[in-house]
Amino acid sequence: MSCCESSEDENDPQQGNNTIGGHHIGSQLRNNYAGQRQIQENSNTGVQTAVQLPLSLNFFPHASNFQVETINNAGGDIVQTTNNYNYMRTDETIEMLHILKEKLNPITNPTRKKDNCMEGTRVEILNDLCNWVMEDKTTIAWIYGIAGTGKSAIAVSLASKIRDMGKEVILGLTFHCVQGQETSDISNLVPTICYHLAQAIPEYGQRLCQIFEDVSLRADGIPLAEQLERFLQSSLLNSIQVSVKVVIIVDGLDEWGVKSDRAGLLSHFQTVFKQLSWLKLVVTSRPNREIIDIFLHDPAVKQVNLTDYISTNHDLRRLIVYKLPAISEDNIKILLKKANSLFIWITTALTFIEKGMDIEKRLGQIIGLQEQNSNENQPYQALYLLYETVLEESFSDPDNQKYFKTVMRMILTVTEPISLWMLGKMLGTSEIGLSPGVTSAVISQLSAVVYDRHGKLYYHLPFGEFLMTPENKFSIHPKIAHLQLAGACLEIMGKELRFNICHLNTSFFKNKEVKDPAIEDRIDLYISPELRYSCSGWTRHAKEAKVEPAGNTIQLTITDFMRSKWMILWLECMSVMGKSFSLKRCLEDISEWAKINKNKDAETLAEELYRIADTFGTVFFGKYTTYLPISIANAVPFQSIRESAVTAYQKPGHGKTTQTWGKNSQKK
Repeated sequence: MSCCESSEDENDPQQGNNTIGGHHIGSQLRNNYAGQRQIQENSNTGVQTAVQLPLSLNFFPHASNFQVETINNAGGDIVQTTNNYNYMRTDETIEMLHILKEKLNPITNPTRKKDNCMEGTRVEILNDLCNWVMEDKTTIAWIYGIAGTGKSAIAVSLASKIRDMGKEVILGLTFHCVQGQETSDISNLVPTICYHLAQAIPEYGQRLCQIFEDVSLRADGIPLAEQLERFLQSSLLNSIQVSVKVVIIVDGLDEWGVKSDRAGLLSHFQTVFKQLSWLKLVVTSRPNREIIDIFLHDPAVKQVNLTDYISTNHDLRRLIVYKLPAISEDNIKILLKKANSLFIWITTALTFIEKGMDIEKRLGQIIGLQEQNSNENQPYQALYLLYETVLEESFSDPDNQKYFKTVMRMILTVTEPISLWMLGKMLGTSEIGLSPGVTSAVISQLSAVVYDRHGKLYYHLPFGEFLMTPENKFSIHPKIAHLQLAGACLEIMGKELRFNICHLNTSFFKNKEVKDPAIEDRIDLYISPELRYSCSGWTRHAKEAKVEPAGNTIQLTITDFMRSKWMILWLECMSVMGKSFSLKRCLEDISEWAKINKNKDAETLAEELYRIADTFGTVFFGKYTTYLPISIANAVPFQSIRESAVTAYQKPGHGKTTQTWGKNSQKK
């Protein structure tokens, strides 16, 4: 699968010279991303329809009385996803969902895996599961197998089939847990299930709203056990009369949380789902011990073991013949034996063969791989040997190997998938210094193991695990990447952060009340993807890097950043992006980093800002962003920040906001 560049464009450079901690910040850039490809989804059902909107709506879908007549649309189609809910949304339902979105803070689009089963494969499993959905005997299905057995593809295909089953069945949610991304965070799963269940069953949503009548209660601020007890309790669901089947699919549960989290979640699910004939749960995972202990011997759980499934080799054969029509029967048998029922082995090998200039030569390389005796303790020996063969083909040269490690360190370490274009921007910072051309060249050689989906780069979990094993020459040390990424994020923030970054004209309106264009469109227009990532991710990377190597200047850079106007501008940017409730997590990260590095100044400031965010979060960080910097500057303990925040904004266009803040706040 080929990787392609993102369609995001960079425009309107604005020059400036700034320095943070000795790092030259260079020219400040203003990026326009209004024309990029967008994915808009009301839910995560995966039904996608290309929508051709008027040009003004393509650029500013939330704007009113606004037309664009002289700008070319270079962004491509907008993809819109719809759900199969069988009710008309009333004003009351819309208001209910608005309240729940604010209180639950769900992941509104957790469906990011699109690879389904090839036509004609996994037919028996999928038909069996569709029949199970309509039965009342059991309400939980567990699909399990080691990595690479096709669990996610089955989850995607099952979701598609459920959407086609008619009005008697509603697909409530497909949630793909991906390690290191927001879907693996324990605080996100239960609120997301609740929000999408409320979309499917409005009566449940109305009862959730009653729970949230306590205005201070927010789902993402309480422990997992309390989330389950408050929002997915048996008494709350049992009293609801539902005439349809509602299906929730949780894919890759082994990549979510830690063992104790998974055990607690599944134990609660067992109790709740067994009492409800209308609510069905499908879980896919590796056969981890904590999941086996709960599901394996429970007769009320339908179990599908992919490793032993009798039709697997038949499906793998179909895939081989589809990709290599001229392959001999003998070679098919050899490939099947080497694959050992792993779809990921076959797909990796076939992609490697297909992408070669000499297909016969590459097929010979794969056929000639030494036999591996995989066992329960080492199930991926054959797969790891295949990965090594793929990488040796392009990265045996020491320089190429160095470039490979630099690129893959970044891909494995980022907190969310990024585009090839953004990868080049991050790697091109002075902290790392890899040219975009080299980055693209490396990615082009990795098509068998790194793939592009909707402009973002992904990799299979076993490949990441292979690169983390110390006994191969391609092994990667993530702490180095966290250190580099922290520096890259700080450099990007120094270039692109600025006061009133979204060009808001007044302090009288809340962020959500901003119009022409709306706040969402202003974010797309004025805050580049790399700045969004940097603002959200720099503290996590600093924390994961822990103690810096001797001679690295990142500690000085972070300290200078936190003692200057950049810290205030970061708070403003986080607020306008709607990340106000991530601030406390970010400040906890930086406080922990400061303690490890014995940086008392940074620790004190982080703790002060945390207290401010905890006390005044919904006022300072969620509503009136335009005067946020001055209000926060007056509250922080360091005089250097207060002075830089005030003096920096006493310039044309900023003075009015600064001088009239108190007056505006009193009026509001």
